[in-house]
Amino acid sequence: MPSHETQVIDLDQLISCDQKLDGDALLDVAIAVNDAFSNCGFLVVINHGVSQEKGTNLHENAMRFFLETSNAEKTKCAFRSPIPRGYSGVSKENFAILAGASRPNDLVEKYRMGPITTDSMSDSKEYQLMYYPNKWPDNDTFELQSSMEAYYAEMERLPHLLLRIFEVALKVPEGFFLQHMQNHTSILSVNHYPPIKKQIQKGQLRLAEHTDVDLFTILRPDYDDRYGCLQVRHPHDWQSVPIIPGSLVVNLGDCFSYWTNNHWKSTKHRVVIPQESEGQILSRLAMGFFVGLCYDAAITRMPFIPIEAWRHKDTTYVDWRKDRIKQAMYNLQIQ
Repeated sequence: MPSHETQVIDLDQLISCDQKLDGDALLDVAIAVNDAFSNCGFLVVINHGVSQEKGTNLHENAMRFFLETSNAEKTKCAFRSPIPRGYSGVSKENFAILAGASRPNDLVEKYRMGPITTDSMSDSKEYQLMYYPNKWPDNDTFELQSSMEAYYAEMERLPHLLLRIFEVALKVPEGFFLQHMQNHTSILSVNHYPPIKKQIQKGQLRLAEHTDVDLFTILRPDYDDRYGCLQVRHPHDWQSVPIIPGSLVVNLGDCFSYWTNNHWKSTKHRVVIPQESEGQILSRLAMGFFVGLCYDAAITRMPFIPIEAWRHKDTTYVDWRKDRIKQAMYNLQIQ
């Protein structure tokens, strides 16, 4: 019987390996990953090699930015383009749309950044959108830019290891995924769930039930979360993702599920509002690294999928994203 529990996977032997990744250790991890993504869509990794110091530094600086910066100053670095860069205020977004649902806006504020770009490699509209410039506070008192850029750079390494594991798990040639990571389009989103002091709307959550759009997400959760606020949808109920200090949560996105012909699952999840015994709902902060391919990467049938079984059309990463958002908006309109 398949397990829908969130598995905890130790990457220590792979992180400490000085030579080419192969052998029993890689195969064992790949088998566990295949089981997790085939059934649950979520897993937790420990001993992953990402600097705890850089994660803690960003967590502290971002928390100070969100709690101590005036709304007027935050608004100056809010994004006003179709591409999310910079600040997004509380209740300004609604992730339920991605699931084709209608709910009150999410009780979260965010700060996002994408790739650090200097030279434009293309004049195409698609390129310009996917590598949109980042936006930063004019008076960066809390060193938000430097700490986000440092953590972003730190996080760029782990997806390469995970994609090598995925290649073994799905029995595709080495480099099948990694070839598409040059000039990747990954987004770092720092999510602050502020203290809740007033009555909330019926059905309102900190982050509504949704699936992630991109390839996969690597989340640094709030290690002080005692209530299991991040929950994953299982066949018959919602289950909290285990919060292990120092760990990272990895969940599959819609794009990777599409690419595997739905062999791997992109699972609905949400962030609920805890019922805290003291009567106060305190703030929390989590940092999500949404892994994205190069904008023109080809999304085509994988070798393990028979031609007659391929359910989808061949496309590119940027076109797949556009189609996914259009479908979400269409689903919302017909409800």
